[in-house]
Amino acid sequence: MNIKMYGTKGCFYCEKARELLKRASLDYTYLEVIPKTEVPGPEKPPEGYIWREDFLREYPGVNGYPYILIDGKPIGALIELAKHLVKEGLVSARKD
Repeated sequence: MNIKMYGTKGCFYCEKARELLKRASLDYTYLEVIPKTEVPGPEKPPEGYIWREDFLREYPGVNGYPYILIDGKPIGALIELAKHLVKEGLVSARKD
């Protein structure tokens, strides 16, 4: 399973999604979305980051974070990720 998650610094829902993926023992690629003005100078963003402008060009309908793709298929945000993982039997919906 190839999981890619886009998020932003200090995002509560992004942290919860990361915790959920860890609970499911799943590896994933995390890219932090940053404005190009935050790191002036370089043509390419630093490793592990993506320019906000590039992200919005690639995913124009997205207006919040986290944004998660599994095997290239858009899953959505935290709630959609949780539903997907429960459906696949990778986590339990029970609150112990």
